Amino acid sequence: MKNKTLTQIVLVFSLFIVTSECNAQWVLTNRPQGVDIVGIYSFAFNGETVYAGSDTSTFSDYGGAVFVSANSGMDWMNSSTGIEGGEVRALALSGDTVFAGSDGGGVFISKDGAANWAEVNSGLTSSRIWTLAVSDSNIFAGTYGGGICRSSDNGTNWIGVNNGLTNSFVLSLVVSDTTIYAGTEDGIFKTTDNGDNWFQVDDSPVSTQYGSYQCMAVTGSHIFVGSYNGLFHSPDNGTNWSDVSSGLPYNWVMDIEILDENVFALTNWGNISLSTDYGASWTIINEGVIDTVLTAIAVSDAFIYADAGYGMGIMRCSLSSILAGLDGKEGEGPLPPDISIIYNYPNPFSLSTKMLFDLPESGFVTLKVYDCSGRELHTLLDKYLPAGMHSVDFEPTNLSSGWYIYKFQAGDLVEIRKMLLVR
Repeated sequence: MKNKTLTQIVLVFSLFIVTSECNAQWVLTNRPQGVDIVGIYSFAFNGETVYAGSDTSTFSDYGGAVFVSANSGMDWMNSSTGIEGGEVRALALSGDTVFAGSDGGGVFISKDGAANWAEVNSGLTSSRIWTLAVSDSNIFAGTYGGGICRSSDNGTNWIGVNNGLTNSFVLSLVVSDTTIYAGTEDGIFKTTDNGDNWFQVDDSPVSTQYGSYQCMAVTGSHIFVGSYNGLFHSPDNGTNWSDVSSGLPYNWVMDIEILDENVFALTNWGNISLSTDYGASWTIINEGVIDTVLTAIAVSDAFIYADAGYGMGIMRCSLSSILAGLDGKEGEGPLPPDISIIYNYPNPFSLSTKMLFDLPESGFVTLKVYDCSGRELHTLLDKYLPAGMHSVDFEPTNLSSGWYIYKFQAGDLVEIRKMLLVR
């Protein structure tokens, strides 16, 4: 019986990949050779040159890297000489100078197109860099635990600029004219004097109800903030806010990018959505996405880029093809309410993960976990359940690090997802 189940899993999973690639808008680019890629965390653009910050760690190794493409992201090479520390979570350009922020290694600078890097950490309050921003001649580094640092000499020296900043875990920085916004684990802050003084954005429902603002984006007077609990929009430089999560497949917003009036949101690791009306409505643009564990997206004038998932490298998609396909495209947009949705959080995970699903009507449900060879490991559910939201905790006490598959079945609906266990 298990062999039959394994065959069904492999067939369904393979059919999903083949079908997606045959009709793909998204294209898997040529990954750099000779390097293991865990995930992509950041992007930066200089014309047709694209930079990508990555994690090249394995379960026994620890390190980040920067990949560079000279042809709009189709071919990539590893350009990481001199970079140390963990994953490169942040990239920023100041003219032709490239800055890279490493989680554990601090800030690195390259003046030769990322061919060589030099450490520039003098004065940094923490070596865990999660975000970088450039405002005129100043470089700002948001650290995880050390607040915000500023350099006025291209990174040669840094000073802490945290007056008024009540949370030192800074996850995102964006610049809008002379105002800089910072998303922290406990609120949104802004400065109009290059970081000398920070003020919490108190008049928004975001700062009083939710926390951990891990991504922000700005265009003109429009500001978008993503959190674990939704996506929020201010049309007037942070004075008024509204929740624009309705229509997104999940509320956990991991990354936001803006080009003109087009807003792109990455939710719950693997769902990419587009709004052309500042978040009033959303369309899912996942056609051709080949994995469900994505960590970052970015948008240039011609393409949108995304992490392709564990070990895969980078995907890209033509913006014109996405925008041209919005009208009358079947299968896009928010999922209909009569479909049960399952996902697990967190993913990747170490000790436990919670699987959540929504049943539109009562019925018999099974939920099983398999290894990548298709061997059944655990039966988490095998029972009749009423309609509504449900959750199941999975604690893999006897499993080693690696990828696992879980299969959810409710009536005629079968969904198969992947999860990554990291010990």
